[in-house]
Amino acid sequence: MTPVVEGFGRNITRRTYPVRGVPLMQTFYLRFSHEDRHIDAVGVEVEVPDTNTLTIEYFDESRNDEYFYRVQHQDLINRRIILGQIESVAKAKETRELDKPSGDYVFVLSGFVFYFRGSDQHVDQIKLLESDGRLSVAFNDQDDKETFLWRAQYAWVPQDLILGDHRATGTRARGGVRRAIPPGVPFIQGFHLNFRPYFTPGSDHHLREIGVLTRWPTEDFMEIYYSDRNGDDGFDWEVRLAYLADQGFTAPEAADLQLREFTTAEIEVE
Repeated sequence: MTPVVEGFGRNITRRTYPVRGVPLMQTFYLRFSHEDRHIDAVGVEVEVPDTNTLTIEYFDESRNDEYFYRVQHQDLINRRIILGQIESVAKAKETRELDKPSGDYVFVLSGFVFYFRGSDQHVDQIKLLESDGRLSVAFNDQDDKETFLWRAQYAWVPQDLILGDHRATGTRARGGVRRAIPPGVPFIQGFHLNFRPYFTPGSDHHLREIGVLTRWPTEDFMEIYYSDRNGDDGFDWEVRLAYLADQGFTAPEAADLQLREFTTAEIEVE
């Protein structure tokens, strides 16, 4: 089963999201319908353990701007998968130890949310990357002074269920980038998006869109978005994926969704 939803919302949006097993994230994409905004909160969460509601949060201090969202998980039923959740308050960035089970397990994201405490801000980098049982997190503007609350939902998947993994990185991206990925059933393990002053001055910006979209089952590529309304600001990025062998998953219906027409210069193929 593959829960997938898309639509329009404001402030905090909740959707029925039936999950019988463990929700493993495959796609998240958020885009303000009009212009760009400071950011107060950005997140996509599935209620755990009562996984029947998807919560999307994407707003500035006013909380009244419309946004488009698309979210997709894979519903994996296996009693050996262990769910986890962690939350903390930090300034700019931090690294936390996770309660990793003994044995061979692989980290996969289920959901996340970031909140600035106090007021909305420009954004420099957003990061959730796990390595050896330690989760590195960042949510900041260029002065690295703001305090934020963050929460991550994740799953420890037994290594023997994992077909392989893939780490993709890029520099000097602008607006959005498309990257070929190995065939298979991909899940998002983590991501890091970081504005850089390659093409325009400044290292932080408003946001219009943010997302990591894997195009399974129709295409063997992913798209990464991180931009304000002009789409001309440079950014570096990293996305880590884990793959499971196709175990009879039922693919979602192909969505009639054209996020952007890419020019040749915008497309990176590995």
